[in-house]
Amino acid sequence: MKNEQYYTAQPSSKDEEFSFNRDLAGFNFKFYSNNGVFSKNTIDFGTQTLISTVDQLPIFPKKILDLGTGYGPIALFAAKHFPKAQILASDVNERALDLAKKNFIANDLTEHIDVIESSLFDQIEDNFDLVLTNPPIRAGKTIINTLVEDSYQHLNLDGNLILVVQKKQGEPSLKRKMEDVFGNCEILKRNKGYYILSSKKKSSAV
Repeated sequence: MKNEQYYTAQPSSKDEEFSFNRDLAGFNFKFYSNNGVFSKNTIDFGTQTLISTVDQLPIFPKKILDLGTGYGPIALFAAKHFPKAQILASDVNERALDLAKKNFIANDLTEHIDVIESSLFDQIEDNFDLVLTNPPIRAGKTIINTLVEDSYQHLNLDGNLILVVQKKQGEPSLKRKMEDVFGNCEILKRNKGYYILSSKKKSSAV
């Protein structure tokens, strides 16, 4: 379908699986991809920027959520960069999750990564030290605001939500929302119109 979005649960676009290799933060990964998933042909610039930023942070999370994992690049990076952490990779797109599972196997990282089908936090009960996401901005402001609010509720004290957003796709309003919910929001990086935003949970209630 021409207008089908990558956050569709069951993509109806033609099944044409393929593979490619890509370096991320010094790690080489093999990726399987397909139609109907986000940035199917390569790792998108926003995700690359998010990964390169997190790669430089002095943080040591034990539990990480890759919210909206797609075919798994952020989760794969996290498993390599934080080898002592346990990662949960979630997505609503069933085809993307099938690819992510295949990619975790192909890169021998299944011991570090669990997978769950979930629309935002609908099926997620755990709390985390770090939530990483390239959020589905096109899903609309209500969805993105819920993502921020629910991330707060599912973070441990001193845990971080770190995400990427383009300025032209609503970075100023998203930053304000993160400040409203968390009481803080830091711009970690600006790169060609992409912003990496980070908020820390400093109290147990909004």
